[in-house]
Amino acid sequence: MATLTAVALVAVLTALDQTVVATALPHMIAELQGASILGWVFTAYFVAATATVAVAGKLADLFGRRTVFIISVTIFL
Repeated sequence: MATLTAVALVAVLTALDQTVVATALPHMIAELQGASILGWVFTAYFVAATATVAVAGKLADLFGRRTVFIISVTIFL
């Protein structure tokens, strides 16, 4: 039951992570003054997210999956 609860909570965090860009996008566009960069904002976000997954995977190999998982969730929160 604890494992299922942990996976469900991480699924919620993942959904929140994916929607944060869409929520913040109008403010970002206003600050950067132009809708022409809309594609670049999403591209930059997903490239950074992809790079983070690779780094987290290597850290999980070095320090253990559970430790990296708990630290990652703590940083995100």
